[in-house]
Amino acid sequence: MKKLIKKLIKDWILPIAIALVIAFIMRQFVFFIAFVPTNSMEETIMPGERLFVTRIYNFEKLKRGDIIVFYSDEAGAVFIKRLIGLPGDRIKIIDGELFINGEKISEPYVKNKDTKTYFDGEEIVVPDNSYFFLGDNRVASYDSRYWSPPFVSEEYIKGKAHIVIFPFNRIRLLRN
Repeated sequence: MKKLIKKLIKDWILPIAIALVIAFIMRQFVFFIAFVPTNSMEETIMPGERLFVTRIYNFEKLKRGDIIVFYSDEAGAVFIKRLIGLPGDRIKIIDGELFINGEKISEPYVKNKDTKTYFDGEEIVVPDNSYFFLGDNRVASYDSRYWSPPFVSEEYIKGKAHIVIFPFNRIRLLRN
């Protein structure tokens, strides 16, 4: 009987325990799965989808257009939005048109563009170690346009979304 228990531990329990520890460590430090609760990123990401997200440790690798998961201190919630403004960028939104550093930006991913002017038509400058985010479905997105201050500190950024992994019939890579 002792031999059977040793074999059971060696062949089953120990490998399963090791796999669980590795999975826990990977989830804590390498990646996680995010759930999309709203339509603020339609058509890029749909409500109910689940995303494979890698944790970010090197903020210099973030690029405008990346889809980022972050915590909003003001809202007390986790958001999934498109990274629009990097540290030092000058942002202006007039009649729904986005200008970054004085240049009008083409945004083919935007589903429903609004026509409002934000920040009284003035440029705002993204502070060091902070970022500016907008949803792709502008008329249905609660994002940097409405927050005070309108920036998210890098300490609240959780990760970068790469792949829609669920539902299975909508698996796809996320691109800028």
